[in-house]
Amino acid sequence: MFTITRSRAIARYISDKYEGQGTALFGKTEREKAPVNQWLEVESQNYNPCAVKIVFECVVAQIFQGRPTNEAVVKEQLEKLGKILDVYEAQLTHHKYLAGDLFSLADLAHIPVTNNLINVAKKGELFSSRKHLNAWWEDISSRPSWQKVLQIIPAEQQQQQQN
Repeated sequence: MFTITRSRAIARYISDKYEGQGTALFGKTEREKAPVNQWLEVESQNYNPCAVKIVFECVVAQIFQGRPTNEAVVKEQLEKLGKILDVYEAQLTHHKYLAGDLFSLADLAHIPVTNNLINVAKKGELFSSRKHLNAWWEDISSRPSWQKVLQIIPAEQQQQQQN
């Protein structure tokens, strides 16, 4: 039996397994793969921890723990994430996507937590205040594959996202 349990490892495996079918999400050459790996690391080590803490404090703590948002944690994480997003903005000033000019796993890995950050935790100003970052988000979040995912989210979760 073969088991992989980490989402980024699963994504890399699927990308390699189905290479040549559809979008080359991991790149075709070592030179294309290197920046994808770099931005996947940035996402997992820098972006994701801040974004998850913000979503947790703004949404999960209230709904599932019945406690108020810890505003000090949110403020600290927003400051950290703002600095990280400034780096993203600089990269996206020169490229359409994080790892270059082709959509990749680096972009894909950002979609779920960013959707929650913007639409559930209501922190969209982090993106809308940065021209290139906002254009990148609009591009990747409007992809047909992500739109299909949104269609299967339970109706009550979609209602929470709209409120």
